[in-house]
Amino acid sequence: MPADDLRAVVGSILGAVGMGGDDAGMAADALVRTEMRGLVTHGVRHVPRYVRWIRDGGIDPRAEFEVIRETASIAVVDGHAGLGHVVATKAMRLAISKAASHGVAVVLVRNSSHLGASGHYALLAAEADAVAVVFSTTPRVMKAPGSRTAAVGSSPVAYAVPSRGAPFVLDASMSVVAGNRINMALERGEPIPEGWIVARDGQPTTNPADFRLGGALLPIGAHKGFGLAVFTELVAGALAGLDWDRESEMKTHQPGSSYFADLTSSDQWNSGHAFVVLDVKAFLDPLEMRDRADRLLSVIRSAEPEVGTTGVRLPGERAAQAEAQARRDGVPLAGGTWASLETLAQELGLALPPLAVS
Repeated sequence: MPADDLRAVVGSILGAVGMGGDDAGMAADALVRTEMRGLVTHGVRHVPRYVRWIRDGGIDPRAEFEVIRETASIAVVDGHAGLGHVVATKAMRLAISKAASHGVAVVLVRNSSHLGASGHYALLAAEADAVAVVFSTTPRVMKAPGSRTAAVGSSPVAYAVPSRGAPFVLDASMSVVAGNRINMALERGEPIPEGWIVARDGQPTTNPADFRLGGALLPIGAHKGFGLAVFTELVAGALAGLDWDRESEMKTHQPGSSYFADLTSSDQWNSGHAFVVLDVKAFLDPLEMRDRADRLLSVIRSAEPEVGTTGVRLPGERAAQAEAQARRDGVPLAGGTWASLETLAQELGLALPPLAVS
């Protein structure tokens, strides 16, 4: 489907459940661009999920974006249970604006919800000639070294740096794989590789169903991924001022709780985000920075290829190629994803554009 058509579909669905036009457009932009870049685990497949949370009260479609503390270069924002894609887009725009005037900016967010792919917001900064780091908290879905069950969030982190070509964009959770990879395997009825999760008893498992039955993701690099996840929770959670005593927090952010068993769509996510932005022109000419970045990246790419591979592929390159192809040929959608959007549209009385089936 052409990207503009898909944005219109997603935006109209979100608008039909109460979201304002500008906010629905921001969310649609984030979800569709994520889909275009091949990150289907965080793309439009989640629209029905967000609609359910909006209908049940866990997400406020008209939430206020409230700046509750501010200086020239920092801000603390209360997202008031708004959709994370909207809250995060506004927060990143604020950080980019502050950094453009003062060189560096930090914007922290409390009381938000799932923001999708963190790399989307870091990319917005790189395209504005800024370097960015984005942190986000999640419910406790990852074990710690020494724990049997989930003890910490998977804490996605994204980094982006502008260059002459595609910006360098690294978007990674601190778990071996994102939880949505497990969910998608479960939907397809496929096993998962050993080393992705443990079951509720702490033992390795290849059954994706065990994740929803109290299992936990494994951290990358054992104590290293765990330590980085804790750092994220301290910055994007504690420093952002999340209310750790709220009922939803007790359900999903305490060791031993089960995100899938305990959180309902009427509970607010109470997620925190952090956006750190460095405006390149405060340090050197943006074109010079792009040239320097390109020279470094070219050196890395020139490393002799490993046997059986095509050589080094830098973070962000494959996603940029997928996005370019989607702009040219249309956005590829899984049949199940499109079917879920069709069902929603029918419920809401919305007409959908045709989809080219292949």
